[in-house]
Amino acid sequence: MTSEVLLMNLEAVALGADSAVTILDTSSGHSVSQGGIEKIHILNEAGPVAAMVYGGGDFAGLPWSSVVSQFRGARPGRRGPVKDQAQDLIRFLAGEEVKGDDKAEQISFARYMLSFVLDYGDRLKTFGWEEGKSVSLETASQALARLTEDVMFAGRDAKGQPVGRALLPDSPRLTPFLQQHLGPFLEHFLGQMLNGAAFPEKQVAALRDLATASVLVEWLPARAGMFLTGLVIAGFDGAGSTPAMVHFEFLGSFGGVLKSGPVGALAPKPRTNPIIAATFAQDDMTRAFMYGATPAYEYVSQMVSASYIYRELSAALGETAKGNAAIAKALAGRLDSLAFVAPQLGGGVARQARNEQATRKLWPLLEAANAGILAGYAAKFMELPVVEHELMRDEGVSRPIRILAMEPGRYFWKD
Repeated sequence: MTSEVLLMNLEAVALGADSAVTILDTSSGHSVSQGGIEKIHILNEAGPVAAMVYGGGDFAGLPWSSVVSQFRGARPGRRGPVKDQAQDLIRFLAGEEVKGDDKAEQISFARYMLSFVLDYGDRLKTFGWEEGKSVSLETASQALARLTEDVMFAGRDAKGQPVGRALLPDSPRLTPFLQQHLGPFLEHFLGQMLNGAAFPEKQVAALRDLATASVLVEWLPARAGMFLTGLVIAGFDGAGSTPAMVHFEFLGSFGGVLKSGPVGALAPKPRTNPIIAATFAQDDMTRAFMYGATPAYEYVSQMVSASYIYRELSAALGETAKGNAAIAKALAGRLDSLAFVAPQLGGGVARQARNEQATRKLWPLLEAANAGILAGYAAKFMELPVVEHELMRDEGVSRPIRILAMEPGRYFWKD
């Protein structure tokens, strides 16, 4: 696996990464960790601008050092805003310029369709389907409607209206690629998931249409996690500029598109937000430092609390209903979401309190730091996940830790 950190103030950027990568054999399900991997690469020395990779140890069968070298060769002297350089890299990865494995496209698309079908299977289970049993038309339709909402909409606005997802850049190669491969892959993975169970034929075409539409938007299946690669692109436009960063995750390239999720962009701002601090991948310990608990601890705590509150409320309402059914029904309506909302509210307040405590002391130090000092803080952040994995004898995150420090027109490494 990987653990990485980005620290950024108005004058400097520091990127930190360990040097381990986990290689997954999808045919056997086994994985192996390998050390000594470079995860931070210079895209543009003049800015400078760098890319930090996590998740996938290669792209199109090539190590990332080779991919970045090809990109720099194809875009010599590329300058401009960090966001434009990130979009340039996305176009490069999506196109045919990368000289890699000829089968990479079909492998990436197979992984995407497998993840899409598994996401649909999760929605089927939400509406009562059990593996090995036939899927009713009603269940298939409900699951498709729920998945459609997840795929096509990023959420709702202040007025409660759905917000459509952004479209990925189109490619003339995409339509013929989908016409050739989508149907067979969908049939294969759907049949694999159903394992002989009956499925309403009229829903297959609708599911195929949704799969096609899903390729065109900034969305990734929840089940695609094991296949995802993340890119953090950060740096400067040049002398006299303030830094910026772009972050996105993607599954792979096929049909002339890079299948990615939403692209996020951040930049520090004077007074309002002078510090950007972000951690990526295996970041449980850094998140615990900043927010008081690991994500896994928070999840278990909230689920156990919710279960207990729900059980006690249900018992109390049951007793109330014996004496006054109308009052019990009214209370049930008011308390319907209490069991799930209350633990989340409590956890959110605790997280915020810890984060304020940490940032109150740390942020002024980071705001005043030059590139060298910021790199030192990045190294300390990286020690947290590395020491955790050393104590657990887990090679998924390992030394050496590599730190890249950048300021306008200059960069240097700090090991």
